[in-house]
Amino acid sequence: MPCHSSSLKAKWIWGLFWGLGMARGTAKLTAVEVRAAIRKGDALKLSDGGGLTLRVLAPGRGQWVLRFMLSGKSREMGLGAAPAVSLSDARAAAEEARRQLSRGVDPISARHAGEAARRKAEAAAAEAASQASERTFQALAQAHIEAHAPGWKNPRQRSQWLQSLEKHAFPKLGAKDVGQITRADVLEVLSPIWATIPATASKIRLRIEAILESAEARGLRDGRNPAAWKGGVKGALPARSRIARTRHQPALPWQQVPSFMEALQCQPGTAALALRLVIATGLRTSEVLGARWSEINSAAATWTLPAARMKGRVVRDFRVPLSAVAQGILAEAAAQRLEDAQTVFPAVGADRPLSNMAMLALLKRMQGDNPSWLDAEGRRIVPHGFRSSFRDWCSEATSVPREIAEACLGHVVGNAVERAYARSDLLDKRRDLMERWGKFISAPESSSQVIHLLKSKNG
Repeated sequence: MPCHSSSLKAKWIWGLFWGLGMARGTAKLTAVEVRAAIRKGDALKLSDGGGLTLRVLAPGRGQWVLRFMLSGKSREMGLGAAPAVSLSDARAAAEEARRQLSRGVDPISARHAGEAARRKAEAAAAEAASQASERTFQALAQAHIEAHAPGWKNPRQRSQWLQSLEKHAFPKLGAKDVGQITRADVLEVLSPIWATIPATASKIRLRIEAILESAEARGLRDGRNPAAWKGGVKGALPARSRIARTRHQPALPWQQVPSFMEALQCQPGTAALALRLVIATGLRTSEVLGARWSEINSAAATWTLPAARMKGRVVRDFRVPLSAVAQGILAEAAAQRLEDAQTVFPAVGADRPLSNMAMLALLKRMQGDNPSWLDAEGRRIVPHGFRSSFRDWCSEATSVPREIAEACLGHVVGNAVERAYARSDLLDKRRDLMERWGKFISAPESSSQVIHLLKSKNG
């Protein structure tokens, strides 16, 4: 009897819930009911009518579903998760699906097609954006640098190019399509700096011109290069010669070089040896500091500099005749050479070249607070200026032809045709001149006499 009573009670409860469900299906839901049902989380289905149902899955989780008939078959279409999708949003989505059904359109297939079209459009937009980004001045500039940097002899050129463009060009041109850059755009970069930092501005113009030329070669632009000087910005900017006088590196008058060499010989350290060789050979500081023992031929008294370490468009190795003074300096360096060291003038504790800052620091120590080694304008001298000192000595104290003096400095003389036929490096004639220079810089007393005679001659 108790069991029979329990069975009747269960059937009564089930009938009650079924009846309530049927009653609920005939009435519209309210937002309050939806929030309460989701918050409570009891598993149940709440109908909003017209096939729209809220399925409560767990506390805080629900799912909107639309049931409909299509071609005689019952279908279900998810309309989103609740409560993220509100009751009003679910009703709007259900209404749109019903309108599609009234036109004979399957709303599920239509949604899939719409999502596929959206993904395709997004992919096309991303591809277009990617192609557009590859056409920007900044992208082409970086590509140009990467393509040409391996051919640059100075590794620092890469960073110099990039830093100058990042500072002055990219803020104005970086995001622009290279095919749309005009002369006005280029002038917007150059005009603010043309008169204040003309040397830098000129380099930036050349770099912009090269990048746009590269873009033209890739078929990304056509027409006249707006960064070119002639036919480009020339008419809008004054020539550099009219806004800034070229100032050369401070150089010690050649008459004072012997006295300076005498003072330099009293200075200890690798930097002093390297600077003495700079003066004795007339080479650039970078060429001397990069010297390796494998380049020195003591028996032939010759130093062969690889073309890759020479400045400019040098295509062959450069032979340097070593005077007696230069050989003596190298002998002093050899006496200090560490075992198996390959660098002639190494940094302290390492087989790598000395920094050029070491020479500048040496000159600063020698000058002190009251500098005595100054150029004709009263400026403190720098290591590179001794090349000018040597060249002035050649012009004023000797009668050697210009091409020999220039060849000693590693300068390329003449046009392409002349260079094609002048294949000799004039080594013997240069050796004679460098020996005379070596004797001159090693004789302070005779130098004093020269200065005295010059002063007497000038009154």
